[in-house]
Amino acid sequence: MGLMRRRALSMVLVGALAASLVAVVAAAAGQPRAWIDAPLPGSTLSPGPVTVTVHGASAGGIKAIRFLVDAIPTAEVAAPPGDLVTVAWTWAADPGEHLVSVVAVGADGLVSTPAAVAVTVGDLGPGPTPGASPSPGPTRPAPATATPGATAAPTGSATPTPRATPKPTAKPTPKPTPRPTPKPTPRPCEPPPPTLLNPINGQIIGPDDQNPPTFRWRASSPDCNVTGFHLHVWNNVVGYEKEFDLSDNSWTPANPLPDDPSDPWGCAHYQWQVWSYGPGGDAGELATDTFRVSPDGHCGP
Repeated sequence: MGLMRRRALSMVLVGALAASLVAVVAAAAGQPRAWIDAPLPGSTLSPGPVTVTVHGASAGGIKAIRFLVDAIPTAEVAAPPGDLVTVAWTWAADPGEHLVSVVAVGADGLVSTPAAVAVTVGDLGPGPTPGASPSPGPTRPAPATATPGATAAPTGSATPTPRATPKPTAKPTPKPTPRPTPKPTPRPCEPPPPTLLNPINGQIIGPDDQNPPTFRWRASSPDCNVTGFHLHVWNNVVGYEKEFDLSDNSWTPANPLPDDPSDPWGCAHYQWQVWSYGPGGDAGELATDTFRVSPDGHCGP
């Protein structure tokens, strides 16, 4: 059964990748685009609340993101203003293998090609081995059969010979050897989303602020031993994107972040996100914020 589930999961992943390729081609023709940032394809999740994070993009703006579980429409979440938006939805995940799909709805009514990821909720474990027979129970001994005509010999009891009772010899009680207490081995865990510190969500970086800004964050839980971080900063309008892994919890770009000359106020909208890695290499949920860069510190009248 485990092999059949893995084959089915592989077929679903191939279909999801093909759908993503179709979404990219369609986006070039003006159709909205959607893609899933979390959970990752093939993830094994714990039953209960799961945060599904989605990006939607359209030159005319995104109206909403539709969520489907196993091809069944489950929720529709309104998108914030902008041509590149991030939408999160909390899914009450039941145990089993599921296909999570999303569709971006543009402000003009056009919809994107679905993007999907296949995940497993809970540890399903291997199924019973086909053809296995239950173990036989204990065999009862056959009752003894008396031979006809045979007479059972009487069992006599010999008179016991009295023996002298030996006197106990006192022996010293050995002292127990203390054993070292084993130290518990920390179990790998999936780190929670880190806390983003700077830039502040929604901040406008103007001429009096430091540009480039220093991106800073911290791990949210000391219980998970975080071994590293993944940082992603981007603005598709001005063509700026940086993405890489870091062992530290801060990063400063080498050059100032560009503003948007196509905007009347030169205001450029940026997004950035960070997620953590644990001892087992598992990535936790990501944290996303936005900020803006303007040559005069204003975005809008």
